[in-house]
Amino acid sequence: VSLCLSLRGRTVYKVLLTLMKFLSLNYFADVQLEVLNMSRDAETWSVQVRWRVTGLPLHVLMLRFYKRDKTELYRFYDAFSTFHLGSDGLICRHKLDKMMSARPPVTKVKRLLVGALVALGLEEHRPALNLLLAQLTGKIWQ
Repeated sequence: VSLCLSLRGRTVYKVLLTLMKFLSLNYFADVQLEVLNMSRDAETWSVQVRWRVTGLPLHVLMLRFYKRDKTELYRFYDAFSTFHLGSDGLICRHKLDKMMSARPPVTKVKRLLVGALVALGLEEHRPALNLLLAQLTGKIWQ
């Protein structure tokens, strides 16, 4: 979804940011904003920022209130913004280049658990377990 907004003035920009904060606090039960990466380009007088919004939607929390571990219910949105600086060094233009839904970071514990299950043959394909069962049934019928 592309939102083409052109605003003039710092107070209007502050009002828009306050409105966005208000809407996000009403949609999410728990919300966090992380700045992942910042870089500046001296030639174009701009600052590029990669950031992520992490939140637990209120309706998901109400529907899944019984779950103890709510980490898998969180939603992640990655975005990339460019702030263009004026000759006075202040931000004169903010462009939201890209915003997309992101997958949550995979924890090492889950990967370790899946690796152990694959090694034991308890994963979906179960080649080792199928071989063991075939050997056992073959010995019984012989």
